[in-house]
Amino acid sequence: MSSRLLRSALFSSITAVLLTATGANAWAACRVLTPPEGWSASTVQWEGACIGDNADGLGVLKELQGSSVKRSFLGRASKGDLLLGVLEEPGKPWVAGHFDKGRLLPTEDRWPAISAFEEAAKAAAEAAARLEAAGDKPGAQALREKSDLLRKQME
Repeated sequence: MSSRLLRSALFSSITAVLLTATGANAWAACRVLTPPEGWSASTVQWEGACIGDNADGLGVLKELQGSSVKRSFLGRASKGDLLLGVLEEPGKPWVAGHFDKGRLLPTEDRWPAISAFEEAAKAAAEAAARLEAAGDKPGAQALREKSDLLRKQME
């Protein structure tokens, strides 16, 4: 198995466990107005920075299937719309870049993906800090490791 595929599988596993464990929290009232293309708007949950009722800043968007995380987005939102980050779905390659109304903006340039992985790593680090503050040291450590894994994608 290639090291990139192995890292992707590891990232998927860690993400599913940690994001399920974080559950509903104070950010549950925040919303993403346009989730990624193909996601069910009724099953998404934003955990991260908000302004008013809208996601705005770094965070994690989860699409839930029952109590399990089906797929996730780590990165930055602005005024309720996803802006820059990484989509993760178990068993599939990461999708990284700039988003507009839930759609990945096509580009031949490499810098949007680089920026997206950097923002996703920051979002994971902030989520780790929230877990640490809530007393979940193992979860926080796993998210810090995920943050490191995201940063290594640019090596």
